[in-house]
Amino acid sequence: MAAAKATPDIATLGSDIAALKRDVAVMMRQLTGNPSNGAGTVRQAATRLGDEATALYEQIAAAGTNSHRALAHRVEERPATSLLIAFALGLLGGHLLLR
Repeated sequence: MAAAKATPDIATLGSDIAALKRDVAVMMRQLTGNPSNGAGTVRQAATRLGDEATALYEQIAAAGTNSHRALAHRVEERPATSLLIAFALGLLGGHLLLR
């Protein structure tokens, strides 16, 4: 009797494994971007994220360059004031580091 009961359980287990294989195959096609189903969300998202990161880096680099130019221009316009500000910041930084 135990052998008769085990046979349907094994058959059920076999069909469950086959269904699992099909599900995994479908998920892998979706994740790898199989062009036949129009998916590829992971690759598309990674590409989009990379493009956005590159654009953000370029914006930050441009802003840094602009800030550097503006600061250099102010130092050239008022060298004495810039020197006094740098001296004051150095004193303040030295005082804070000694604590």
